[in-house]
Amino acid sequence: MIYNYPMKYRRQFRRLPKHLQGIYYAFLSISTMIKIALDPYSKRPMKWMHSGTPFQYENERMVMIKLSLATVGLLFATRLSGLQFNKYTELKSVAERQQIGQVNDPQQRKIILDHHGDIVAIDLPAYDLYVHPRMCSISLERIAELLSPILDLSSQYLYNRLDEGDSGICLMHQIDTNTSAQIRRLGVDGIELVHHPQRVYPKRGSFESILGYVDTEGYGQAGLESSLDDWMKSTYQDVPCWMDGHGNFLGIRFPKQILFHQESALQLTIDCGLQEKVSQLITNAMNRFGAKRIAAIIMEAHSGAIRCLATSPSYDPNCYGWFPMERFRCWPITDLFEPGSTFKPVNLAIALENGIFQPTDRILDTGKIRIGDSWIGNVGGGFIWDRSLDHLTGTQILQRSSNVGMVRVMQSLDPAIYHRNLIRLGLGSHRNDNQTSFKMSSHDHNESGWNLKDLTSDYAISVVKDQDEFVDHEIEAATASFGQGLAMTPLKLLQLIATIANGGMAVTPHLISKIVTLDHFHHLQSMNEFSLQGWVGQSVLSRSQYHAKQPRPYTHDLYLGHVPVPSLELGWFDVKSIPPHTRERRRLFSRQTCNVLLGMLEQVVLDAQATGSRGFLPGYAMAGKTGTAQKASALGGYSTDSVVTSFVGIYPAVKPKFVTLVIIDEPEDPFRFGFNTAVDVTQTLISEMIVQEQDPPSYPTVSLFERNM
Repeated sequence: MIYNYPMKYRRQFRRLPKHLQGIYYAFLSISTMIKIALDPYSKRPMKWMHSGTPFQYENERMVMIKLSLATVGLLFATRLSGLQFNKYTELKSVAERQQIGQVNDPQQRKIILDHHGDIVAIDLPAYDLYVHPRMCSISLERIAELLSPILDLSSQYLYNRLDEGDSGICLMHQIDTNTSAQIRRLGVDGIELVHHPQRVYPKRGSFESILGYVDTEGYGQAGLESSLDDWMKSTYQDVPCWMDGHGNFLGIRFPKQILFHQESALQLTIDCGLQEKVSQLITNAMNRFGAKRIAAIIMEAHSGAIRCLATSPSYDPNCYGWFPMERFRCWPITDLFEPGSTFKPVNLAIALENGIFQPTDRILDTGKIRIGDSWIGNVGGGFIWDRSLDHLTGTQILQRSSNVGMVRVMQSLDPAIYHRNLIRLGLGSHRNDNQTSFKMSSHDHNESGWNLKDLTSDYAISVVKDQDEFVDHEIEAATASFGQGLAMTPLKLLQLIATIANGGMAVTPHLISKIVTLDHFHHLQSMNEFSLQGWVGQSVLSRSQYHAKQPRPYTHDLYLGHVPVPSLELGWFDVKSIPPHTRERRRLFSRQTCNVLLGMLEQVVLDAQATGSRGFLPGYAMAGKTGTAQKASALGGYSTDSVVTSFVGIYPAVKPKFVTLVIIDEPEDPFRFGFNTAVDVTQTLISEMIVQEQDPPSYPTVSLFERNM
């Protein structure tokens, strides 16, 4: 058949070896068919390739081409159909293994928000820096020189670290995304960046007593981070993402769920603005009074929602390693103390409920009273009382904070009944009677559902002597009448005061308000609520320098690898409220008793001669009670040098909304009484609340000297 071709092709054919002549002939045949296909309108006749048939014209060439193409197409279709129906699953899995990679969830822990939606705890992308010297393509000295300006560490220090071993040397933990990007651009073999999210607390030392902190291993070690550690951790699996031929993730086809899952955030009852102001206030007060420590709590009287819980001295959870361990404990909800005179309103409520005392009754106050072998006296604190008022009403007992008056009132009540009343109020129990276990229904999260316990649920605790000792020893009931000889947490005391303020109903103190669901993201109108000023691009790992750095404005995206996370478009919606109480509320006192006590406690502040007079705010009705309690001595008995001063406040006095507690541990002389320490702090604290709530005056403004005229 080669003879049908021109002479030059036949010569080339003869020169080729035998095993290549067939390939050459096939090439000539294919090229000729292509030429025919590309020149279908040629009028020049061509011979058939495999026979000496007569010349054929255009119509015959077109038939041949169409038949050939149809045959080839049929063969391809048959083969593809066989692969599609017989090996589809196998080939699909092979392709997916080559084209799809796994990306870890960047949010390893739940975000925590305050009452208004401000972020108070969040995970940011960060990386641990490892170096493997035996895999490095350049010298260790050169690597140290390259990393020194990026890590802000001396090259000599880095070289000494690199010289410690052959592989797996960790130079730094949790490097921010900007620094890690600079290290990647070096392109040095043997340097590895391992994704390790960084827990950031933008408010630094304001929320530490509530939130606690997360260690470098990702475990909560204090506060809510510890008590809710299992729930706070992410339960989402790796998300599949498309990759290119070099193994890089394709941002165009990057799934939304890797950026924002149907994730949930924890929203607290705490008001961020109020918390920060109160934190600064008590820090100044601690320095002024020379106190060992100080705490302030603000709680809604009717719901038990804690709006503020601040302690001083505090610590920064972003660099917790700098601070002593005793600061990590949220002592207002864990430590017991003897409340002293702030417990007198509770005792008066018990007396009124049992009918042993009426508001108009007068009680003889002789200044001191003998109980068994012990003497109990009043603590004047510098007040000069009118000695003609030896027979005191209930209001005057509270105004003077008379210990003798309270002992005589409670002596009329059988000690066994008195003890049962204390137990009924939840005293003497290591678990709050009204503790709450917050539960979401199963369809909200998963098939089995989950329980979410509030940090405060198990810590409204107290200690009371057992009934036999309380009844057999007269001194026990006597000291309990003015708040000594029994102990409770500050939170438990505030819970009882809230019961009086709200009309007698028991409340459950709680910090958790809502579970907020992130179904997708959208642009927010007010981005100030979600800005992380001072933290984006700043490594908590280099904690030795962060105090000296100025906060940077939040102007750029966070980065997960090379994929931008549009944090400025972070949105919160589909709010699911958690019921603050799962049990029916119990009535502890009658409304009439509570109204009588509120009137008495208001006079403690209104009367210019009363112990709470320094808490008076012109135009605003406020009630409260001071307290000064001796601290137990390690040698037995009570210390003569150490006291705890406190003040419980109720605002407003008519239809109360909030109850407050300020407690100061071991203030120095001359600040050893509640009236000249805790009352002053509470007045400033209530002033901040009035501004924040924008409350109008309760009655016409009067001066301190006019109010008793």
